[in-house]
Amino acid sequence: MKKRSEKGKWWRRRFFFLLREEQSLSETRLLRISVRGIFLWVGVSMLVVLSSSLFFTGYLSRSYLEKKYARGTLNQRMLAFASVTDSLSRQVQMYSRYVKRVQALLGPDTLNPQEGISFSEIVLGGEKKQSQTREIVHFLAPIADGYVTDGFDLKKWHHGVDVVSRAEELVRAMADGTVLFSTWTRDGGYVLGLQHAGDYFSVYKHNSDLLRDVGVRVKAGEPIARMGNTGDLSSGPHLHVELWYRGHPLDIQKFVRFR
Repeated sequence: MKKRSEKGKWWRRRFFFLLREEQSLSETRLLRISVRGIFLWVGVSMLVVLSSSLFFTGYLSRSYLEKKYARGTLNQRMLAFASVTDSLSRQVQMYSRYVKRVQALLGPDTLNPQEGISFSEIVLGGEKKQSQTREIVHFLAPIADGYVTDGFDLKKWHHGVDVVSRAEELVRAMADGTVLFSTWTRDGGYVLGLQHAGDYFSVYKHNSDLLRDVGVRVKAGEPIARMGNTGDLSSGPHLHVELWYRGHPLDIQKFVRFR
């Protein structure tokens, strides 16, 4: 029974390690340890190693996931930025073409009436009109008391009529419409253009002042400018007014009576 009891308590046995100096064999250190202590130290060491491994694994995994998420977010932002940039680039190109087409209407020699270019192709980029019949629009004289000094003449590339009146006389809209441009040009001075119903378009040049901005809706007879003497092609105070239909200049005196 005693032997079994001793065998059953082997894990309680204690050991000691004696350390001696090699030359003098003097005792330098005595270490006492038991089997239970060995298992305890081994267990604690394994627990520390395991905890450290889990901690560093979690830290590294978190750092990796955060970096991956950051890269994903950055890629999404870059894609969104590229999409916005591409959209803005297309809009800038569209507006550039629009401005060039509008500028074509401002110059005196930019449109050839024999080419048959429609106004919709000049301003709206080639939109085809299904209806070929001209809509009836009633036009008023842009200056009530004005009289014509130079009439419509395609041979001279004079696509409108020159009207004179009192200084700073109000220039009025020939018909209901929308201000398509209200700007300054070197040849025409202060110029204003109105888009009317039925594809009609009127241009008023050499004004001293413009009274309406782009996009404003105006009624027939409403003041839109003041007669002046601006622009390189003006030789005195007058109004140069033009009427177009789908890219073709029209003789205004066939639509409006002047003095």
